[in-house]
Amino acid sequence: QQEWWGSLNPTKAATMFYTRLAAVDGWQNMPPSHAAHRVQINSNPDHYTRWVDDATAVVDALSGDCSAPGSGEWIVPARGTVTGTFGDCRGSGCERQHMGTDLADGTCQSPIWAASAGIATKGWTDLGGGVTTIDHGNGIKTKYYHQRREDILIQDGQQVAAGELIGATGNEGTSSAGCHLHFEVFKDGKAINPETFMASVGAPLPK
Repeated sequence: QQEWWGSLNPTKAATMFYTRLAAVDGWQNMPPSHAAHRVQINSNPDHYTRWVDDATAVVDALSGDCSAPGSGEWIVPARGTVTGTFGDCRGSGCERQHMGTDLADGTCQSPIWAASAGIATKGWTDLGGGVTTIDHGNGIKTKYYHQRREDILIQDGQQVAAGELIGATGNEGTSSAGCHLHFEVFKDGKAINPETFMASVGAPLPK
């Protein structure tokens, strides 16, 4: 990241870049270098094209093939691995069960992507902090918890595509596990195991 455009601080620069990228119509259908050009307005739209293959190889090597947005109908919504499973006991005396699956990569403000296309809404709960909900149709909804308010990138009623950047991991609410994504899947209003569901649609959550 060039200092004149934004900042040499990696967290600040990445946040600025992805926030502006989310405002570019149709960015997910553009070649990566062209999408970056729309954000930074550099002199050559193909300036970064020569590095795309190398960058993809680095991401795959560091975090697995399913950690970055893909072209399929369903994708893994965050980087990292499963750190908390559906049905785990939570609270004193197992007073409640864990209703989703946690994904973490050891960092904060890591990208969260829409697991599939749908209509998005946003909200806040004391337990889960900032939450994005996506209605995918056919009775399927996904939810993305523990975000900071300012990291939620969608507007209520916004149509999102599979793999679209929708927010960033955080530690808001009653979370005690550090920054992570708490990911829930609902079928006809009932919470179901995200690991089982995502495996069934061809996007298994990495362990």
